[in-house]
Amino acid sequence: MNQILLSNYELTYAKNKAEAIDLARIGGFDAILPDYWLSDGNGDEACRLIGGFDRKVPILFVTASKAFTETHARSIGAQGTLKK
Repeated sequence: MNQILLSNYELTYAKNKAEAIDLARIGGFDAILPDYWLSDGNGDEACRLIGGFDRKVPILFVTASKAFTETHARSIGAQGTLKK
C-alpha cells in the first residue's frame, strides 16, 4: 500500500496517537489512515477527537484485526477500514 500511496500522495507519519491528533489539528490532509492499534492506545479515542474538530477529512482505519469491523469503524466516526 505504501508504494501505491507514495506514487500519488505525500505521506506524513505519526509515531503515536498523541502525535496523530496534533498533526490532524494542523490539517492539510486528504485522508487519515491510522492503524487501529497505536503505541499509546487504540484508535477509538483518536478518531473521536479528530472527528470533533475535522469532519471533512475521511478517516480509514488500516488494520489486520478481524475483531475491528467496518460497523465499529463507522460507529466511532471513521468512514471505513482497509484490511492489511
